[in-house]
Formats: sequence, C-alpha cells, structure tokens
Amino acid sequence: MGFRNSPPIDETPAQRSKRLTAEAKARVDACPVKETNLSNISRNAKKVRTYVQLDWDWETRITWLTFGELCLRTNDRRDGRWELGARFAYGATDFEHDSIWACKVPLIGVEFEWADSHSFRFHGFVDPSLDVTDRHNGFYVPKPGYDPRKHPKTAECKDQRCKGDKPFPHLIVPEGFYVPPFDPELYKLVAGKRVEIIAGKARDEDS
Repeated sequence: MGFRNSPPIDETPAQRSKRLTAEAKARVDACPVKETNLSNISRNAKKVRTYVQLDWDWETRITWLTFGELCLRTNDRRDGRWELGARFAYGATDFEHDSIWACKVPLIGVEFEWADSHSFRFHGFVDPSLDVTDRHNGFYVPKPGYDPRKHPKTAECKDQRCKGDKPFPHLIVPEGFYVPPFDPELYKLVAGKRVEIIAGKARDEDS
C-alpha cells in the first residue's frame, strides 16, 4: 500500500478544505456501489426520509439508499437477524392485492444509536451469510431507475371491490415483482459492510 502525497506546506485552510472535498468526491465516484434513490417509489417520501449510508472502506462512506418510510424489524427467532425495508408507494400491489416493496436488505448486528428531534439513527451490517445461488434469499435492492409500474405487463385493477381504495383503479404489477429481483453482483459488493440508517422528517430540500 502506497502513501499519499504530502500536502503543500504553504497550503491555506481554504485550499486544504477544497483539496479534502475533492479527494472525498473522488473516492465516492470510484466506489462501485452507487446511490439508489427510491424516493419516487416509496411511501410518504415528502413527509419522512430515510438514508442508508454504506461504509465502503475505512475512509469512504456513501449514501447508498434513499427512501421514505422506514421498516426495520427483527425476525421471529430473535437471533440477531434483522430486515431493513421500504414499502412501495401507494397505488400499486401484486396480483394478490398485497403491498409490494421498493427494497429489502437483511442485516445483522443492528444497534440503536440515538433519537433527537424525531430523527433516529441505527447501525448494523449487511448479512454476509446469504446463499448467492438462491434468488429468494431476502436481499432485494434494485438498480437505479427501478419502477415496476412501468412494466409492460402492469395493468389497472378491475376488481370492483377495490373501488373504495384510493387511488382507484390501482395498479397490479406482474408476478415476480412483489420485491425487486435479487442482484448477486451487488450483494457480493456490500455483504458484510457496515451501514448507518438515519430516519426522520423530510427536509424542505427533500420535497
């Protein structure tokens, strides 16, 4: 491992700040894991916002996932495994009329850090024990731009029993889109990585 070039001795505070900002941006740009913003397909993103930050290495942290309402729960066995998720925006269901999901991430080692002004922070690790040959292993994180509402086989619901729902008619996505498809290459990149989860009220600039 090589050492970084030493900064100029006569570097001013402003120059140092600019250099460090550029170096941080270069590290983020070089990271193979890219941000996936799910705000437009997750619930209540105009009111609440969740950020999942990923520690790629000891000096590089990226904002990996952004979405609205947070779902974070342990499993029934209470064995240290957790599931982080974001339900899909209202107005779309699967063929059984169940809510669909914008993303799901299996975690381990989840711990609560703090709550302040109705913002909450947790940290944990992406479960590294999943079977990459099993597409139903629980890791469902879409690529940027994912939106099953645009799938050519997505159709409007014609069930009259849904007339009381809002919006009506809601959309029914094709079978297999209850969750995003498993991406084994993305999972291999993030397995075992530490994540930080920050959830709270949406800021004005998020609207």
